[in-house]
Amino acid sequence: MEFLIFGVAAAVAILLLYLAWKIEEQRRLKLRGLAQSMGWQYSPHDSLGLLGLPFPIFSRGSSRKVSNVLWGPRGDHELRVFEYQYKERRTNSRGQGSTTTYRFTCASTQIDVAAPHTSIERETLLSRLADVAGFRDIEFESEEFNRHLQVKSADERFATYLIDPRMMEWLLHAGPWSFELTGPFVLARLNRRLKPEELPRLIDAIEGFTARVPRVLYDVYGGAG
Repeated sequence: MEFLIFGVAAAVAILLLYLAWKIEEQRRLKLRGLAQSMGWQYSPHDSLGLLGLPFPIFSRGSSRKVSNVLWGPRGDHELRVFEYQYKERRTNSRGQGSTTTYRFTCASTQIDVAAPHTSIERETLLSRLADVAGFRDIEFESEEFNRHLQVKSADERFATYLIDPRMMEWLLHAGPWSFELTGPFVLARLNRRLKPEELPRLIDAIEGFTARVPRVLYDVYGGAG
């Protein structure tokens, strides 16, 4: 009887692994088709070394992995769109461990600006609690903007140049994306795995952001190469 139970459990496990593989294979085919339709290239692996991008998110946790990379030209920029995940293990007071996997969909490009690290994210309950605790983000004249988005930067002057009225208005209505800049790199991301048919929205988001980077930043912080 125990052998029968073990056999059934093993068969179910094998079936679940096969179904998971099949779902991922179908996803890869859709992503490859999307890349081809845009004249882009596709790789299921991190063939561009994107895990080395200089953003804090790419050094968090363990088992960090970039996958399903699409890349190609868009307007005046070369874009990379990819999935990223990392794991964090925690142990509670009773010594019991648990592992959480965090998944993101990202897009990156470069601009001719030597940006200090700057982040723009939607306000959440946790970020508001951090504000109360004294870890405040940069404040702007628009109360509506301050309520909905948080901006942090290693150089406050850079942030005030970046978030001009045109950029501020766009960010308020741009959607759930987070944006980061450091050096010449720009990163747009969402804290979940997008469906293949949703990726054009992310592409539009990073293109819309870079199109609204104020000219003054190129003049004052330009020369990134």
